[in-house]
Amino acid sequence: MQQLKGLLLITLTTLALQGCGEPLERVCAPGQSLACVGPGACIGGQVCAPDGQSFSACQCGLEVPPPDDDPGCVGTECGPRPADECVDGESYEYELRLTGFHRPAGEFSRGFDLDERFSDATDSVGCYEDDFTHPREFDGGVDNAFALVADLAEGVDADLAAADVRVPIRIESFFKIGDPCVSAVIGDTRELLDVSDDHVRLGSDGVATAWFLGPIDLHQVSVEGRLSDDGELTDVVVAGRFQVADVVDAFAAADPTTDPELIETTLGAIADLGPDGDNDCRELSVVFDATVVRR
Repeated sequence: MQQLKGLLLITLTTLALQGCGEPLERVCAPGQSLACVGPGACIGGQVCAPDGQSFSACQCGLEVPPPDDDPGCVGTECGPRPADECVDGESYEYELRLTGFHRPAGEFSRGFDLDERFSDATDSVGCYEDDFTHPREFDGGVDNAFALVADLAEGVDADLAAADVRVPIRIESFFKIGDPCVSAVIGDTRELLDVSDDHVRLGSDGVATAWFLGPIDLHQVSVEGRLSDDGELTDVVVAGRFQVADVVDAFAAADPTTDPELIETTLGAIADLGPDGDNDCRELSVVFDATVVRR
């Protein structure tokens, strides 16, 4: 016990002498910033403490100013750019080839909440149609009503694939995953792109051409997929909404023996968007599976 007390006394005395003696030599300049690699190999920054004795822990997501003799960092090692300092980045162009109609798995379906409401069988504004839940986001409200009759419309998947319908999309100012500056263009509509953990979601007001035994207009075109730092876009679905009347016309043009009234009644029974004053919906949501052709 006496030895332990003596050891503690020596330790405390040494610390006291250090505190009263000459100041310790600084290891960095107070306020100095350096780039660093943080948890999960993220790129971040650390700042020298006011006493110059140590750096703070590595913090990712912070902008690290370059040294005075550095023209500025270039490339993905710089971390995300502040939204108010967006500059031109890479641009990528793709064609999304529609290959078939996306089928839900039970209550789950990929796609988008096109009417911004979670509808069910009691919702008159949603035309009493149940929405799906997204399998990744676990958010309700996903609209994909055409899937309810896709299996009944014989040959529509094969006909869609044979038509080789492609939706052009261009991603602009892409810097890296998580960059707030990235945007995308469908047709002449530009929207900010939501990219996190390589999962990309683009909701737009754009219009593209789709196919139901003939060309029709697909409105509110929205794209979901995975985007890598080198611009590879994969695992894509394309969602949107169309007029029931447009599909009836397309079916009738493709097959003169088609009963337009029967088609309109069938699709009208599951229409889930575009209610009129009597909450009679005239539009239908759809989600397509797609492959990507990079230009």
